[in-house]
Amino acid sequence: MGKKIWQVALIIIGVGVIIRGIYMIIGDPVEKDLLDYVNNHLKSAEKLSIRATDAYNATTGSNYKDDATMSDSLKQITIPTYSQFADSLHSLKPSTVDVQGLNAKYISATDTQLAGFKMMLIALEKEDSTIVVEANRMIQKGDKGIIDFDNALDSVSKKHDVEITKKKPK
Repeated sequence: MGKKIWQVALIIIGVGVIIRGIYMIIGDPVEKDLLDYVNNHLKSAEKLSIRATDAYNATTGSNYKDDATMSDSLKQITIPTYSQFADSLHSLKPSTVDVQGLNAKYISATDTQLAGFKMMLIALEKEDSTIVVEANRMIQKGDKGIIDFDNALDSVSKKHDVEITKKKPK
């Protein structure tokens, strides 16, 4: 009985060594997909996001001047630019389940935030403070989703030994 346990243990160890050897030869597919996703797709797409949200932030809070200025910024910069960003995320087709999941999480957050920007424009056009409150809630929900995406990206990166350096794109 003891001899059989040792044989099974050796087989399991052998299979583990073979699998590890295969990864060393061909590499971790998630690592490659993640590097492609971040380096070749997100960096340029996120420039659009930053441009759009910077324009929005320049007309809100302590930067608020009037509804017309905010409305113009939403129409001319924030919504069209953020729509391009969302479209770029929707067009990505990662090859691994892990990176597909990350992209889906990012898309969900981005779509929520974009809906909030569009709702804010409607609120301004209708001069309806109730809609403003709902638009702000959606924008904040989108922000939280983006934070969740960042945390998930960190988790998948660590799991696959990928170092992500986060810098604000220019």
